[in-house]
Amino acid sequence: LVLDGGRERFEVDRGAKNLWRTILLFIQHIRLFNNCQLGNIRIDHVGINLACVLE
Repeated sequence: LVLDGGRERFEVDRGAKNLWRTILLFIQHIRLFNNCQLGNIRIDHVGINLACVLE
């Protein structure tokens, strides 16, 4: 998983559960570094409320 234009890289091993780990890492990155926003979509309580998964 490459984030922030390649400045951050997370190694995710192969396996069935790693798809979900990658998705959770992506959501966490959006929550922490992109002000809970992906384009015009907010992931906090104002938008689709995915950030509550990580709290």
